[in-house]
Formats: sequence, C-alpha cells, structure tokens
Amino acid sequence: MESGKSALIVGAGPGISMAFARLLTSRRYTVVLVGRNPSPTLSADAESFGARVMRADATSAADMARVFDDLDGRGATPDVVLY
Repeated sequence: MESGKSALIVGAGPGISMAFARLLTSRRYTVVLVGRNPSPTLSADAESFGARVMRADATSAADMARVFDDLDGRGATPDVVLY
C-alpha cells in the first residue's frame, strides 16, 4: 500500500541522499533520485529498494523543468524535495 506521497532528491549520491531515500521508501514514499551523472552502482542500489533514478543537471532550468514535468505527469508531484 502506497502513502500517495512522493519525494525528489536532487544531487543524489551514495551518502545522505541515499540514506534519506531508503528512509522515505520505508515510509512508503515514491522516491526519485536525480543526479547529473548517476553511477550504475547508485542506480542499482536505488532500484533495489524501489527508488527511481533520473539524469538531470540541477543548474539547468530546462533539465529541472523536465524532471518536474515528468513527475507531474505521473501524478507524483513531490511532497518533499531535498537538494
């Protein structure tokens, strides 16, 4: 059962952002991690607990608009954003 809440973590890496993503998925949030160049390891780790990874540059307004448009289109407008 999903909580219906979603989270976006921008600048995702293996440390705090991954730990926060794990916590949120354990609380039934839909989680998307965004990184400029997410590593295959980060992607595999995220997928192992149900998070999704997207490639985007946080300094690019067009990239971030694409991320938010994607989330909005999936009905997953973020309730929580960590940058």
